[in-house]
Amino acid sequence: MTTTKPHVLVLQHADPEHPGLIADVVQEIGGALEIVRGDLGQPVPESLDGYDGLIIMGGPQSVYEEDRFPYLRDEKRLARQAIDNNIPLIGVCLGSQIIADVLGSEVHPGGGVEIGWKPVNRSAEIAGDPVLSPLPQAFTPLHWHGDVYDLPDGAIPIGSSEMTPCQGFIYGETTYALLFHLEMTEPQIMDMARLFPEDINRGGLDPSELQSETPARAAALEPYATEVFTRWARLLIR
Repeated sequence: MTTTKPHVLVLQHADPEHPGLIADVVQEIGGALEIVRGDLGQPVPESLDGYDGLIIMGGPQSVYEEDRFPYLRDEKRLARQAIDNNIPLIGVCLGSQIIADVLGSEVHPGGGVEIGWKPVNRSAEIAGDPVLSPLPQAFTPLHWHGDVYDLPDGAIPIGSSEMTPCQGFIYGETTYALLFHLEMTEPQIMDMARLFPEDINRGGLDPSELQSETPARAAALEPYATEVFTRWARLLIR
């Protein structure tokens, strides 16, 4: 790691699913983010040499679709490198599924599509975690996924929702996998609702319902999310 300005690689898979609040806090500590879009044909780096952290964002792809999206193989390789070398790693939604896959957990379609603002019950195991402990016992983040995973061996569960038993996990001291979205700002969510209304309908919602609920929900969650990502960003500086 470094005591100078950290250089963080971001693997992004869809226009509105950029790092949002994570980017804000990394930049506040003087860090620089390099965004790579494999979905747009940009080459994924061969290694994490020269990077102090890795952020893997969400997207419509599935981890088991490597034949359709061959860059997912490269992203999994980088996730493995980050885990093996204790490089701070955070994965959101698809990103968390990539981490789960790398750690040997099967990623598969869930019992339905979980989309919208839905409560998560925090697990007791993360009460003392230096990054996630600011989260309250019950909180309501945004969900936007159909694939799920079981808890990988050796991982610490983050929490559960009514539909999904494993809403993410911690692995080691520097790897954080979040199936839900803490990072999205209100404009991002509005873009998601505008661009992917069919997803919302599959989740049993009306796009206008999600849009009307978002301002208050996003404002309530942002202080917790900012604190969580600030704590994760501090792992970049050692």
